[in-house]
Amino acid sequence: IKQDGQLQPGLIRPIPEDAEGHTFELLDGERRLLAVLEAKIPFYRAMEVLLTDDEATAYLVSVALNFNRKEHTPLEIAYAIEYMNDTLDMTYVEIGRTLGFHPVQLSLHRGLLRLVPQVQEMLAPNRPRRTRLSFVGAVHLSLMREELQLRYAEQYIGGTLSLGRLKRLTQDVKFRSAHVLAVRTPDIYEQWRSLARRAKTIQENLAD
Repeated sequence: IKQDGQLQPGLIRPIPEDAEGHTFELLDGERRLLAVLEAKIPFYRAMEVLLTDDEATAYLVSVALNFNRKEHTPLEIAYAIEYMNDTLDMTYVEIGRTLGFHPVQLSLHRGLLRLVPQVQEMLAPNRPRRTRLSFVGAVHLSLMREELQLRYAEQYIGGTLSLGRLKRLTQDVKFRSAHVLAVRTPDIYEQWRSLARRAKTIQENLAD
């Protein structure tokens, strides 16, 4: 994009002004937008589409059906899950069938939306790998109270806080957010660990 320019426009649709003053929703082209910002190009090319709720639903479901055809960022997946669950009123089982994810994975991805904006920015794919927050690290940070997330994210990326130590911190009730305690996220995490152990066992059996 820096060399040849933005060849393909993104897709946006008008929305009622939100609390932050946004009047458009980005439907497609987040990576192009990040690249334009990184290249310090003053304008982002986007095509405005006027969609009814039914058309928007059809469009986003179409995008979801193509999830496995290209790599998506954790936050792109999280926002898609939120939209399908809250707006389309789809269950996690239905979303999982559409995206090809287990319901536990959906819960972990959606939990990333509990991260404060500064920590969410650390997941951006255009960040250098050494300063980019891993998905596993982000999942554990999403269990923390908001006022603690940025401090421990910086320590984790900086190498002064290990993943093991971060896990132990997030298992301490003193560090967990009220929302996480209310929805019993520890049970979800245990299910995820169980799935990981089963996947490892299957891989080992296949190797044998």
